[in-house]
Amino acid sequence: MGFDCVDNDSWIFSPAPWGDVDEASVRKAFDGTSDGRLSITAVRRCYHRDARAVRFLDSTKGRGAWAFGWYGAAAHHVQVAADGGDLTVNWPLLGAVRAHGRGIHLSVQGKPMPSVELSVASMNDQQTAHLLFCVLSPGFPEIIDAGSPQSQASSPLFRSGTDAMENPTWHVIWESSAGTQILPLYMVSFRPTQRYKRTGSPHEEASIQKKVRLSV
Repeated sequence: MGFDCVDNDSWIFSPAPWGDVDEASVRKAFDGTSDGRLSITAVRRCYHRDARAVRFLDSTKGRGAWAFGWYGAAAHHVQVAADGGDLTVNWPLLGAVRAHGRGIHLSVQGKPMPSVELSVASMNDQQTAHLLFCVLSPGFPEIIDAGSPQSQASSPLFRSGTDAMENPTWHVIWESSAGTQILPLYMVSFRPTQRYKRTGSPHEEASIQKKVRLSV
């Protein structure tokens, strides 16, 4: 599988193609589940150092099939990862009660909206949010319950976590192996439309619940 070179400093586009993944298919996957609640402003391919892409490909050998997932986080953190930096652990945006362990959460290919919620959690109405479409090497996952403080695999048999084996919502990749098990392919920039019902952040929800208790 070849790489598209960008410059003399070894910056490259993400390897392509990964099956049928291209800009058009990423747009379709995102728009197809947003139901008019989100408006795409741009889609662009991500960049990486050659060594990182090679490490990812090496990690997939004998590890089973690839998977795809969506990564949501604050706009700055998503942009850093799209430009070759590390992915920031995003479980705090879910909150300790809803997070499935202390790892990087990526919603599964057909469910971008859970990761969209993470990307818009800290934005204001004038900002543009971003989401990454990534290829993953999850290997054999273990089920991680919501609220678990787990931060690494419980056994060498497992390479990642998930919230469910059937119809899952989340892939959970541990921070220690994110550099070899996650490769961002495209960054989707978007803004919520008037039809989007914004969910409050865990901190906002906790504050509301506290006020309700005090008023009773």
